[in-house]
Amino acid sequence: MGLGKSLVMISTIAGSLDRAEFFRDAGSQSFAASPSQKVRTKATLVVAPSSLLIDSWVDEIRKHTYTGAMSFHRHIGSTRHTETNCLQTSMIVFTTYATIAMELSRGINSLPQLHWFRIVLDEAHDIRNKATKQYHAISNLSAEHRWCLTGTPIQNSLDDLGALIAFLKVPILEHAPAFRKFITTPILSESGRRKDRFKNLQLLLQTLCLRRTRELLDLPKPITQERRLQLSLQEQAEYREILQRCRSDIDMAVSGRGKAKVNSTVLESLLKLRLYCNNGMATNMQVTTLERLPADPDEILSLLQQMDRNVCAYCSGAIYSINPAADADGGLLLPNCKHMVCRTCMVQHRFHKQQCPTCASGGDDPMPGDSANFEAARYESPSHPIFYPTKLRSLFTDISREPLEKSIVFSSWKKTLTLFGKLLSHHDAHYAMIDGSLSLSERLKVLKDFRSPTGANMLLMTLGTGAVGLNLAVASRIYLLEPQWNPMIESQAIGRALRLGQTAQVVIVRYIMEDTVEESNVLSRQRTKLQLAGSGFGRSKEASSEQLQAMLNIFGIDSGI
Repeated sequence: MGLGKSLVMISTIAGSLDRAEFFRDAGSQSFAASPSQKVRTKATLVVAPSSLLIDSWVDEIRKHTYTGAMSFHRHIGSTRHTETNCLQTSMIVFTTYATIAMELSRGINSLPQLHWFRIVLDEAHDIRNKATKQYHAISNLSAEHRWCLTGTPIQNSLDDLGALIAFLKVPILEHAPAFRKFITTPILSESGRRKDRFKNLQLLLQTLCLRRTRELLDLPKPITQERRLQLSLQEQAEYREILQRCRSDIDMAVSGRGKAKVNSTVLESLLKLRLYCNNGMATNMQVTTLERLPADPDEILSLLQQMDRNVCAYCSGAIYSINPAADADGGLLLPNCKHMVCRTCMVQHRFHKQQCPTCASGGDDPMPGDSANFEAARYESPSHPIFYPTKLRSLFTDISREPLEKSIVFSSWKKTLTLFGKLLSHHDAHYAMIDGSLSLSERLKVLKDFRSPTGANMLLMTLGTGAVGLNLAVASRIYLLEPQWNPMIESQAIGRALRLGQTAQVVIVRYIMEDTVEESNVLSRQRTKLQLAGSGFGRSKEASSEQLQAMLNIFGIDSGI
């Protein structure tokens, strides 16, 4: 994350242009003898999660190569089908995961019909689920060489790594049974609790991985600080009141003996408590009954992320923000079933008369919720709340100590950032803000201003729009307002500043409210996932009854399921 992976690949491409030409020319001879073979191209296909990351690649090319020395083509947008000749004449072809998956589902073969000299997956963990259409579309592409670029190869289980190994076509281990036999089973089996149980995994990673660490780049060692804060007496009383209401809601769901209902109610309750830790009573979660989802898109996305359902119903690509506007990069939330459609697949969705393909195929159960579109509900915060929450006042105090440092404040929720923006404005503090509602052009304008020495020194950014791929090495202060279910999201956010080109010592500040859900539930889940990534332990993606009971323990309830 920010340690020069893209620069290494650009150097690799530049250093192998002669071999790429030879590969293409040799293919022309074999194609003449056997026309049924795929046409070879000298190009390297770089697949990224979004057009914004493609822009970052292009910036790196222009920065590190002579003008015109390395030709590239963007295979995105509505005009891509009129420029198919560029797929064979360019040195680099950029596209997105969603574009490849969407083209496969519509029978478009412009990319699969070619045999690429090299395929590079940027943020390769996006294909970690082998059951998705996106994975199948990517893995079926033909290439002489394959690369995966990621700072987080294991996010939930060893199956994440297994998907990358399968894409790389590693002999024997590309097959799931062999990967389980030689890698997963020795680690997870009860009889394998020996010191050498990681031997095969370590051998595999040492053979395949080129690790780029901060020590290798001699970056200044970051300073990590944790702010453990206590709720005020008033906040404690309000928190207990919300907790009691949540217990009542969950008791009602448990009495119905429906595990799916209990799961959704528990997750909604956890979200209410998490939001209170940030916002206090200033911005209550807008849920009127148990049958209704939050009205705010960021809150809906948080619920979907907790269940690993923030994916497109068509291509299975990850969606990091909800915004149906044509000039944004967010996804569309389907109001009846709460499944999602990514930006690239919206044309296909309209072609299918806006019917959800997941529901049609009998996939995930629809989430509870009415048919009201969240667009009808707009969040309005008080212009000057009488009482700002403890966490936001502590954040303001920390930032005020170093007003000349470029700082980024990350939160999952626009509500939190908007509320903090009110506090900053009340003190005449200048800041900029990026969230999923901004168009790409507006977002780039804000980022350009923030990078400028004369621009705002403070950037408020939702994790869905700023945690992946952006280069913000101009910042030396990172503030994480709440712990995330997936700690890798935090690592990605930190990587925006702690990256190649950073010369200052980066200070990272995390905020935790003691004796709340942030401490008892979110942090414990973080530790479990970090153990999975660090030690190779894996588990089922679907929450077990034991995991459900662990969440219910926060509310003092026995599921009985």
